Amino acid sequence: MRKREPARLAFKEIGGRYDHVIRQLETLLAENTIEPKLRELIKIRAAQINGSLYHVDKHVKIAKDLGESDLRLHHLAIWYDSDLFNDRERAALQWTELLTKLCGHGVSRKDYDYIKDFFTEEELVDLSFIIATANSRHRLAAAFLPEVGAEDAAFGHQR
Repeated sequence: MRKREPARLAFKEIGGRYDHVIRQLETLLAENTIEPKLRELIKIRAAQINGSLYHVDKHVKIAKDLGESDLRLHHLAIWYDSDLFNDRERAALQWTELLTKLCGHGVSRKDYDYIKDFFTEEELVDLSFIIATANSRHRLAAAFLPEVGAEDAAFGHQR
């Protein structure tokens, strides 16, 4: 197990003008067509893929507040082998994996056609913005290593 480094700098304070814009986008995303529990599952899965302990910690706590079960949260890392997720959730998690792991090959027509069976065009755009915004947050966390649990008090959580 590798030892976690301390936070590198207060990027939200130094880059406050950028953080403010991302927070505005996140506020809009919280009011979009994707149900809150699914939004959190998407954010957790993207954080797992990106190795963002800060965001896994934060979004697991939020998902629990929304009533998400421990077992589903434990299965999320291997959702594709679990029968605990419905078809719409599985499609959203597959889309999350595709957009998070682009690797220069984009999204195939087959994958795009599959997701359209479960989401309207508006929902697909909303879903994609949730994933893109989450991934941008994970990249900032990878660069600056914010303290895990730093936002707990703002959400009413204990460390």
